[in-house]
Amino acid sequence: MEFEFLNEEGFGLGPTLEFYSLLGTEFKKPQRKLLKKLASEEYFPFPIDPQRLKMLKKSAPTSKEFIEISEISKCFKLMGILIGRAILDEKIFDFPLSRIFWDLVLHRVQIFHYSSDFYFS
Repeated sequence: MEFEFLNEEGFGLGPTLEFYSLLGTEFKKPQRKLLKKLASEEYFPFPIDPQRLKMLKKSAPTSKEFIEISEISKCFKLMGILIGRAILDEKIFDFPLSRIFWDLVLHRVQIFHYSSDFYFS
């Protein structure tokens, strides 16, 4: 996948990497409430309580909070698609995700779900 910007010359690797970089910068903005910056300079998803989301969906699907959480979910879906595409296309861009994310993606860690606990092997 390659990108070009409207009214700009050129296409290919340069604009594509710039596109990924611009999106990465946008996703990292604190006001988006998507990612939390860790002390290690890595980013981790902001926690969303799934029980609260279910409750809001049933009781107040038009509330400001539910709409905000729905928009955050859409952004995470887009982020996942773009990061997946960047991995497949072997595009490198400045988006320091947490180490556990890469361990999971690269199958260096397996998660076994038992009850409500997670076990790492």
